[in-house]
Amino acid sequence: GAAAVPATAEAAVALRPAVAAQVPTLSNRVRTSEDPDALRNEIDTFLDFHVGRLFAEDPAAVSQSRQLLADPVSDPASAAFRRLYVELLIERLNRRIDKAETFNQLNAAIVIEKVVRLTQNLRFGALITRLAQDDDASVAIWAAKAAYPIFPELLGSLNAREREALVAALAGSVQRFPDNGFERASVGAE
Repeated sequence: GAAAVPATAEAAVALRPAVAAQVPTLSNRVRTSEDPDALRNEIDTFLDFHVGRLFAEDPAAVSQSRQLLADPVSDPASAAFRRLYVELLIERLNRRIDKAETFNQLNAAIVIEKVVRLTQNLRFGALITRLAQDDDASVAIWAAKAAYPIFPELLGSLNAREREALVAALAGSVQRFPDNGFERASVGAE
């Protein structure tokens, strides 16, 4: 009886490092590469794992992956890496966002806001528009926060139909949720 407890405790301790080792990260070698296409397998592995967890049910895993998905584009990431990473992230989010639960859409919107803030990338326009149209105030607010730091440039990068859709989505959200933080959303993320 008593011997089983330490053995179980040892087994649990032995498992923790193995589980932690399975969470992929992107090294500075990948993030600072001027030829990130050569390291595409590592980037794909990272994104597949973390976007998959972003759309899972475990709140702790979602939270960890939400943070880890935004981190790679921070300094010292190269412009070439940022461009490829954003392209691949958008592809994965586009495949999952519409069928996702509100909790997961909210976390995706938070990732988008953080990545937009760090990269000033204009390619998130369609995702921001879709999320701003959401029936949940928190999802729409984070979409507005994502649009805020790049709004003039984003409008200029869209064709007339896309521009109308974005403006209508954001204006519609403000009208639908007037007391849910849109005045704070314009301040930007904390």
